[in-house]
Amino acid sequence: MQKILIQTSEMMNHQISTHDLLCRIGGDEFILVFRKVPSVSHVEAMAKRILNAVKEPVLINSYEIHPGCSIGIAVINTENNDIEKILKNADLVLYSVKKSGRNNYCLYKAETEA
Repeated sequence: MQKILIQTSEMMNHQISTHDLLCRIGGDEFILVFRKVPSVSHVEAMAKRILNAVKEPVLINSYEIHPGCSIGIAVINTENNDIEKILKNADLVLYSVKKSGRNNYCLYKAETEA
């Protein structure tokens, strides 16, 4: 399991800027922090690139593994800058993606909670 997490994190790291931060927070969950976000569409494009990169097969002990990835996105703005709330919102939409079939992303919007 550790080898696939290392290879998957390397695939994700190759998709992001050197100014961005990728952290494993436990199990198979990661947080990606963008220091500068020109637009929400930029974040969505990045999510698509990460999804494409992670779906590439990896070789572990002579076995070809086909990993997947589900992404929950929450954006900090002037109205929403509480880090705990941001993580909760990203987690909320992440589980929505997982319920709907995985290997996709979802952007948190206030109406998601309704």
